[in-house]
Amino acid sequence: MAVSIRDVSNTPRVIGDIRVRDTGNVVRTIEQIWIRDEANVSRKVYQRGVRLAASPAFANGSRYGAGPITSDTVTVSIAGGAAPYSHSWALISPSAGAVALNPTSATTAFRAGGELDAIFRDTVTDTNGLSATIDVPASFTRTDL
Repeated sequence: MAVSIRDVSNTPRVIGDIRVRDTGNVVRTIEQIWIRDEANVSRKVYQRGVRLAASPAFANGSRYGAGPITSDTVTVSIAGGAAPYSHSWALISPSAGAVALNPTSATTAFRAGGELDAIFRDTVTDTNGLSATIDVPASFTRTDL
């Protein structure tokens, strides 16, 4: 999430990071800002950074017989930052042999040509250029014919 303000010349600005100096003269980074309205309802108006979670945290794929093996779907959820978000899935281990089927989506499945264990990484970038990564292990197995 980002906070938009206008400067003295009425130019819109986006706040990406907020810091304050405490009573001990130490600079601290603000993680969240909440505002309470007239009805006494609190709303978060600023959250520093982008945080990710994958569900499920591990992808499994199995196949009986010949052919490529497709895993379960995995969805990455996002907290913080500012929408819209971009996703970029990549195979980081091993260097080849498997792919993300929807490499620019929050939800994807993975496909491998044969049995292997792999790690995929989703790099998420928000509209302000803040990014975070999450790694999702995947296992591809084949059952006997």
